[in-house]
Amino acid sequence: MKQIQNIIIVTSLLFISVFVNGQSKIDSTYNLEIECCRFENKVIDTIYIEGEIIRYKIISKEKLYTKGTIDFIEGYIILPDFDSNSDSSLLKKIFNKIGKNNNINEFNAFKDCEALNIYYQGMKPLKEQEEHLENSFIGIFKIIK
Repeated sequence: MKQIQNIIIVTSLLFISVFVNGQSKIDSTYNLEIECCRFENKVIDTIYIEGEIIRYKIISKEKLYTKGTIDFIEGYIILPDFDSNSDSSLLKKIFNKIGKNNNINEFNAFKDCEALNIYYQGMKPLKEQEEHLENSFIGIFKIIK
């Protein structure tokens, strides 16, 4: 009887371990969501480009890999004053400047937290969510240094 209890406990622990490790991507996305929504009532960062003050917030950045002496870092960013129809040449200037200032090589850019959460929610978005994402997902931008 004691052996059966031990087997059940070990099996349960293994299942929990596999479940928790499998959830790591979801948990990191959930944490991203929490961090993202915390800034909405706070001051966000600004840069000055072409006579305009550009508001932005880097939600997170993550080192993807290192090649030689160069680190490749991906960032998630909110640009509340831009959307999917914004001027791409201005966006390139914005991302180049933010990337150089913050050592980021690639951006996943969104207009708002809702779009970021829809993009990373892990399930097919509803029709209204798809429409919001179409307008609010600005794009993925790679910085060439």
